[in-house]
Amino acid sequence: MTRRARLALSAYVTLNDGVSAGAAYAAGQSHVGLTSEAAQITLMGAAGTTALPQDGRPARRKGMSVMNYQTVILDKTDGVARITLNRPHVLNAISAGLLNDLKTALGEADDDDSIGVVVITGAGRAFSAGVDIKTRDPETGQAVSPSRELALEVIDTIENLAKPVIAAVNGHCLTGALELATACDIIVASERAVFGDTHGRWGLTPTWGGSQRLPRLIGALKAKELFFTGDILSAAEAERIGLVNRVVPDETLVEAVSEMTARILTNSRETIRIEKSLVNRGLKMDYAEGLALERQESPGNTVGSAERMRSFTDR
Repeated sequence: MTRRARLALSAYVTLNDGVSAGAAYAAGQSHVGLTSEAAQITLMGAAGTTALPQDGRPARRKGMSVMNYQTVILDKTDGVARITLNRPHVLNAISAGLLNDLKTALGEADDDDSIGVVVITGAGRAFSAGVDIKTRDPETGQAVSPSRELALEVIDTIENLAKPVIAAVNGHCLTGALELATACDIIVASERAVFGDTHGRWGLTPTWGGSQRLPRLIGALKAKELFFTGDILSAAEAERIGLVNRVVPDETLVEAVSEMTARILTNSRETIRIEKSLVNRGLKMDYAEGLALERQESPGNTVGSAERMRSFTDR
């Protein structure tokens, strides 16, 4: 290992001693699609990752509404609700408090008719390293994980939100964080993002839907390989197998996601709402049932469709 990698490892251990199961395991693993040394440097952040300011607070812009919760920041600007997981000192490890704040922010975005797209990202150099394993019960001293019920409520909210949800993955996205990201409609990753499921390392099993969502995204064979080996994937490999939609240079992640949200916002929100519902519900059915669902519940035209077509034909 080079001096640079050793320094990076030392800094990681100092700042994040055992903070999450995903990060702790990943620190000792090679990435698929990266050399071992490159994997270590990437994971420890020595080469840098796409990041918001360390406190997660975006720069102020005209017309911008920002709500600061304890562990997330909600920024509503120009039809987009950007929710930033804001525990950068622990790589945005998922705690019960973070899930509660995320649930509240998602509800706020869903209730706001001016919002057409939701983006979830992480402050600092990670999307999230997974579930926080340092939170302890003050009486027993035992590790306390977020309840399954709370986590499922948040993940189901993301999946069933009547607006598209984009995960902008700017670094680590491991285990519980991967389960959260795969509930989103689109995943855009920076080049230094990494993905993996490390339940097996700790003798745990997925309880937030990972055993079902991941195979539906990348196929059963590849999902089983990731589950059984605990391999950590580079962003390029994640894109190759269909886990992410797009990989962009680190420094252009925010711009790329903004350009995508702008394109989405030009389209009919009612059309997008119906399409998301049909796709998500159809995935739980067989092919014939899915076709029947579309025939029964897709209206063909939506409010505003006539005006949109007229504006085109009148050119």
